[in-house]
Amino acid sequence: MGEQCTGETEAPCDERVCVVCGDDIDIESWHPILADTDATGTFRLYPFCTPDCRDAWNSHRTNR
Repeated sequence: MGEQCTGETEAPCDERVCVVCGDDIDIESWHPILADTDATGTFRLYPFCTPDCRDAWNSHRTNR
C-alpha cells in the first residue's frame, strides 16, 4: 500500500493489522479507519479492528 501507519513504530502500513492491539483485520468486512496528515504533510492511515480500538487510539492521542 505504501502509506505509513503510526502506532508504536514507523513501519510500513499493513491495513490488515490493527494499529492499537495488533489483531488481524478482516479487510473484506467493515472496520474503522482514520486518516490524518502529520506535521510533515505525510498522509497516514490508521486501521482498527473494532470501534473500541479506534476510541482507545483517539483517547491516547487526545491526552498527549
